[in-house]
Amino acid sequence: MEVLQHNKRGNPAEKMRATVLCIALTLFCVAYAGATAVQKDFDLKKFLGTWHGLATATNSDWFLGKLKCIPCLAQLNLTADGNIELTRSYIWPENSPKSVSTYAVTSEPGVFHAKTLKGGYPIEFRVLETDYNKIAIAVAYMNDGDRKFTVVKLLSRTRDISADTVDKFEDYTLKKGLTKANIVFSPKKRGECSPPSNTSPIVEEP
Repeated sequence: MEVLQHNKRGNPAEKMRATVLCIALTLFCVAYAGATAVQKDFDLKKFLGTWHGLATATNSDWFLGKLKCIPCLAQLNLTADGNIELTRSYIWPENSPKSVSTYAVTSEPGVFHAKTLKGGYPIEFRVLETDYNKIAIAVAYMNDGDRKFTVVKLLSRTRDISADTVDKFEDYTLKKGLTKANIVFSPKKRGECSPPSNTSPIVEEP
């Protein structure tokens, strides 16, 4: 009877190990949530409108090569069902293709789900920080089935950004496990850089 009672109470050492493991897992989850936290009290309506893509950081060499020297312009409009219609275009070269995609709202404000135009692979887009009037920093997680990509975006209402904003963007980039070598800045003026001859604007980008 004593043995049965002892088993029911359990080994104190095992209970202690289980408690430590539980605490460790909890701390890990909190740290992960903090790393992917979005803008507090995110206001979707304030976030709508025109945004310039001024910098991109990603672990995808393909994206880096395609985005070099090609300034992007994004127009965000609210759809009838409350989602975002994203129209993406390029300032130059002229007659560049445009794309239209839908970013669906989720139960978490500031987090959107979309799919790539080719392949229908999932995209999770998170607005990390924004003041709505000047800048926004966002991260997109993409999965093409075999590989996972992280894309950190610096968006601005104008073509001008401050040095402090650049520093903040680079800090977010490093926190996402990327390096400064993974960053491409959009040129402010035409002719500041020349993209490779085989580079053409892409119509698909988070």
